[in-house]
Amino acid sequence: MYPNTVTITCPWCRNGFSVVIGAMYKSAEAIRKEDRSSLVINEGINTRCPNPQCGREIFIHFIK
Repeated sequence: MYPNTVTITCPWCRNGFSVVIGAMYKSAEAIRKEDRSSLVINEGINTRCPNPQCGREIFIHFIK
């Protein structure tokens, strides 16, 4: 099984960008970092929006 590349959208600026996810995941979604604390989500990574005009912190949630 090989890694997958999916396109996700920043919840702040709506910029779409590609992310490589593990083969055991079906998809991914970007969540505002402050919204993650209210949800019980553990699988994913903290990162920043790659759009230089945005650059806000987001959490990329991996979906099985």
